[in-house]
Amino acid sequence: MGSVALIDWRRKLGICSVIESELWGIYEGLLAAWSLGLTHLIVEVDNSDAINLIRQYKMGEATLALVPHIVSLINRNWSIELSHVLREGNILVDCMAKFSHWDDLLCHRFLSPPDLLVSILEKDYHDSSIEGG
Repeated sequence: MGSVALIDWRRKLGICSVIESELWGIYEGLLAAWSLGLTHLIVEVDNSDAINLIRQYKMGEATLALVPHIVSLINRNWSIELSHVLREGNILVDCMAKFSHWDDLLCHRFLSPPDLLVSILEKDYHDSSIEGG
């Protein structure tokens, strides 16, 4: 299966749009991956508008404030694939959100996945193996 990093990230954003929330998740996830020294990354996002904002960004263009920072992170010396997944395919993220507690750390790296997530990860890996080959 290769090396996998499972990171639980959350932040109280206050009042913001759904797209801003998605962009914060992408930005913080990229920062965490960079700090862990990951060199190959697949970022799965269930919001196609967020992916489009990032892919279509042009320097100096008016956009949401986080987009240029995300693009700058993506352009570092590593391999990143932005992938749109259907909300139904994002079960792991939904489960982790329910698993989280607001009084915990803002970012937690699991050395091994919690028991609650193992079956979801195995199904996700199995399904991607079938689709890919």
